[in-house]
Amino acid sequence: MNNKHLYIIIFLCIFYSTFIIFSYAENTEEKDVKIKENTQNNEIVKVKIFLKRATYSTSGTCITSRGDTNNCCNENYLNSDNYIELIYPNNNILDNNPTFEWFVYGDVNSFDFNLYSYNEPVYTTTTEEHSLSLPVNSIYLKENKYYCWSVKPSGQSEDMSRKACFYIKDKLKKKKLNEAFLQLEKELKIDNNLTPFEKNLIMGAFYHKKKFYNEAIKYYKEAEKVINSEEDKKQLSMLLSRVYFIIGLCKKSEECEDTKALRKQYCHKEEK
Repeated sequence: MNNKHLYIIIFLCIFYSTFIIFSYAENTEEKDVKIKENTQNNEIVKVKIFLKRATYSTSGTCITSRGDTNNCCNENYLNSDNYIELIYPNNNILDNNPTFEWFVYGDVNSFDFNLYSYNEPVYTTTTEEHSLSLPVNSIYLKENKYYCWSVKPSGQSEDMSRKACFYIKDKLKKKKLNEAFLQLEKELKIDNNLTPFEKNLIMGAFYHKKKFYNEAIKYYKEAEKVINSEEDKKQLSMLLSRVYFIIGLCKKSEECEDTKALRKQYCHKEEK
């Protein structure tokens, strides 16, 4: 074998070695990308990550969506004779014409209702009901806009007024949310290893993560019907109490065993 043949053999060896190395690297990179894409597109994985992180915050004071100090931290307010809890709407909502609902602890027969946006009045009325729908022909709530509302016993001072805020998502965001939820439902049907409790918990956590708290409560309550163990009960109680507390359903949150710890961790800095 002469030198010319030897050089050709060496060249071919180097060429094929390089080809194999680059092919392996490319395949590995493609697999990594696919794994990353699968993780990003897997709604169950994303919700499970949220559930692991959904622990009580120990930083800051007790805050509502409105940005004010939450009345759940105020024992005097909680113990008042005529206490009102605003049930819906709050935080993110999908409905442009929501029905406003509240619950009363005490003897109140008439309520002053006030709806406003950035301190500009939108609608004010007095009612004897515990719910109210806006006049469809004269009041239209816009998408991508914050609104706040309050209810107080008629004739009472503003100090007795409970306030809540909500944000109406636009059509594109509603569409994306719906698509993500349909994907989640599809994945839940395929996954046969999940119990009915886990499936409802995941659907509730999906909305909890996106701050659609009323939808989250709906699925958490369904999960409550099919609890399998004390561990399930404890986890669900923690999630429910947190949602109730965040949206200001203070009395409702008292039904959950973790509310005292929740108040201590959210309100402890304010109390100092």
